[in-house]
Amino acid sequence: MSEAAEALRIRYLREAVETATPAERLLMIVDRLCVDLDRAAAALAERDWFEANQRLVHAQEILLVLHDTLDPAQWAAGEQLKALYRFWHDELVAVNLQKDAERLAPVSAMVQQLAEAWRAAAAQLAQDAPVGP
Repeated sequence: MSEAAEALRIRYLREAVETATPAERLLMIVDRLCVDLDRAAAALAERDWFEANQRLVHAQEILLVLHDTLDPAQWAAGEQLKALYRFWHDELVAVNLQKDAERLAPVSAMVQQLAEAWRAAAAQLAQDAPVGP
């Protein structure tokens, strides 16, 4: 990819994030988490330890951001969600250390379920939002 094309791609991504609603930003983050977990699983299956490590570490970073930015006072189940993020993070650390794809599968499945729930909630928010200024 040329430098100009890469610069345009970065600009597009930055603008997409800057103009996204909070719900859309959350979906972007969770979608990236799902991508990282899928890529980590593929890398583990191929015994590509470097790529698996890269994807798992990035997924761990995402979970830490989700954990640290969640305000449990704003939501009744906030503490439980924080605990879930911490559990998933700890599981990914273990997966990475042990190169254990079987241990990754249930975490990935749970993250996918949460992502689907966030997508449904975001769609409901968008549907309920008033139209116009």
